[in-house]
Amino acid sequence: MKIFYILFITCLVFLACNTETNVNKYLNEIDSYIETLPDSALYALKKIEPTALTNKRDRAKHALLMSMALDKNYVDMTDFSVIQPAIDYYKENGSYTDRLRTLFYTGRIYKNIGNNESAMECYVKGIYLNKYPHDTLTMARVFFSKGLINNDIYDYNGFCSDMLQAAHLFEISNRNKSKINALLHAANGYLQLREFNEAMNILNEIEKSIGQKNNMDDSQLSRYYWVYIMISYLNGSKEDVEKYITEYIQNVNEDTIDWLDIAIGYFKIGNYAKSVEAIKKYEKRNGIKKVRYHALKSQLYESIGDSDTALKNYKLYLKISDSIDLVIFKSNTKFVENKFQMEIELQKEKTHKIVSFLIIVILLVSILCIYIYIKHLQNRRKTEKELLGLKYSILESEKSKLEEILQSNNSILQNSRNILLQRLNLLNNFFVANISNKEKREIKAHKEIITLLSERSNFITSNIKVYEISHPQFIEYLKSHNLTLMEIGYCCLYAIGLKIKDAGVYMNTSSHYNINTEIRRKLNICPNSTNLDIYIRNLVDTLTDSHTNPHDEDIQ
Repeated sequence: MKIFYILFITCLVFLACNTETNVNKYLNEIDSYIETLPDSALYALKKIEPTALTNKRDRAKHALLMSMALDKNYVDMTDFSVIQPAIDYYKENGSYTDRLRTLFYTGRIYKNIGNNESAMECYVKGIYLNKYPHDTLTMARVFFSKGLINNDIYDYNGFCSDMLQAAHLFEISNRNKSKINALLHAANGYLQLREFNEAMNILNEIEKSIGQKNNMDDSQLSRYYWVYIMISYLNGSKEDVEKYITEYIQNVNEDTIDWLDIAIGYFKIGNYAKSVEAIKKYEKRNGIKKVRYHALKSQLYESIGDSDTALKNYKLYLKISDSIDLVIFKSNTKFVENKFQMEIELQKEKTHKIVSFLIIVILLVSILCIYIYIKHLQNRRKTEKELLGLKYSILESEKSKLEEILQSNNSILQNSRNILLQRLNLLNNFFVANISNKEKREIKAHKEIITLLSERSNFITSNIKVYEISHPQFIEYLKSHNLTLMEIGYCCLYAIGLKIKDAGVYMNTSSHYNINTEIRRKLNICPNSTNLDIYIRNLVDTLTDSHTNPHDEDIQ
């Protein structure tokens, strides 16, 4: 079945290399099974010709998948030649998932070459890049790898925290074995911190999760029993220590047993003979000796009276410890996370300051706009009040003028007089209703004023109709000289007794002078002859007496 799948993939590769679109589609296809079939994925990736990768996006994706496939096929990369296109592209492009994966596998390379500081930086960036990760499996691996580095530099608090985070994310990703590994590491970390209750709680969680111990592999069982051995010793139960050591040896494949752990366990309960036996098994299997090996051997051989061996191993222990401490001291690995956290906080603070500044600016601009708007409203209100006052004054002037005309001119036609009286009554009613209440005049009377001013045209029109009935020869004469309706209206105002100035005020038009000039021109009135209002009143009398249309020169 697997061979068939590989052949199928090979066919897809062949087809994929034909177009750019197909290549991208095919790379996504490889991504979908790289976790479950890493060997098939690696085979398929190697079949893609470099010339088929025609853009940066595809080259980056291919580089990332190739790095993943090599790692999953247990090829520990020690250079960046394969993954570099992904590093370059995913710095600012691509999905969060691809950027996270690139950071993780870059960190793996740094770890392989012994650069824990740069590896830690990659992992920390990945964590902060994906606070709410879409790729929980890769994020789990990031926390797990970060935890291992913290263990290397004896930061057991960070080690435990990272492993618990990893376990949680592995559980979400349905990777139970990886979850158990992370929990076992966390339990061991709590042992180093002497937080035995926490370690025991984790063991209980593991037992609930797996059901039976035989559901763990040998490597997991080895760490599982080691935690129980140490907890039993620290709780003062030699019998339990012996019991768990025995179960350890019986249930774990001999090739997987950590004989140094067994030697330490026997030494703790005072069984020096078995401790020596176990440490010799460890020596046969392991070429590189750990610092705790020399620490144990120094104590063990001192206990059995071999001072020379004890002193020799003590010196080696001090030498290795000093070198480890020196490496850790010179390394900034421990401070990478704090440094990155500080950078994040500084960036947040900077962003906060910018946002605060913008908010202040917006508030100030808003206040300024509100102030300008209020001033605009105040000025508008002031202008409206001034205009209202002006219109009120115009109506007052009109009222006075109408009263004057009615009192001083008895020759006004009765119909015109009636129209004037109607107009005067409207004005009187308005002033009576509003004169005692200034606020009411300013607010409620506005519409009435506008109405009264607009009704002037009705008054003028009515006045024209009166003269059409009573003095048709007068109106006909004006029309024969091509006067407009407005010009005829002016003439009718003059006829009832308004003077030029009064008519201008009454009509309230800026073109008053021009209209009068045009009337004089059309009626052939010499510029320096009599006033237009007097001329019109004389014209009415003349036309009324003669009942004929006079010659212009006779009127002049």
